[in-house]
Amino acid sequence: MATHGSRVVVLGWLEDGKRLFSADDKFNIVIWRWDNLERVQEEEEEVDKVNKEGQEFTAVAWSSDDICATVVGDVVMYDVKTGKKMWGDAETHVSPVYCLEMSGDSKRVFTAAEDGTFAMWDSKTGDKLWECGEAWAKDGYDACWSNDGTRVFVSFGRGMGLWDGKTGNKSRLAARAGSCC
Repeated sequence: MATHGSRVVVLGWLEDGKRLFSADDKFNIVIWRWDNLERVQEEEEEVDKVNKEGQEFTAVAWSSDDICATVVGDVVMYDVKTGKKMWGDAETHVSPVYCLEMSGDSKRVFTAAEDGTFAMWDSKTGDKLWECGEAWAKDGYDACWSNDGTRVFVSFGRGMGLWDGKTGNKSRLAARAGSCC
């Protein structure tokens, strides 16, 4: 059985479908082979350069070109090969971010914050493409992209909604508990 030195807080698949990643509460990211759950050593050495500031990961997403987007309350984008921060700081959202999803083409990053705001970012430049949200949607986020990259499905608390991935326009919103519409 594969193990970490500490409690794993985030995990996911890399885009190539052959590797997985995990991040622990001691700020380490490890790359694993899917077929035997062995560490991929050359990748691990590169990944160890990420997040030297020692903040806790709350979400991690990986793009097809091995650019790692991490969330540590704020959105920060790192180049895994160099370990350098590409963009991101406290200006990304007003409140802490706990949901992050990379688009299938790795060009956009969706984020959802504790205050009910959602935002879409250019993954290379950090430019905010749009921002919206639901004032009452303040907890329990999860999100996923449609296969064609046109829509983002978001769940929050007891509600959920579908947003246009390019414009941020709300497509549909399922009523939250206690709501009439």
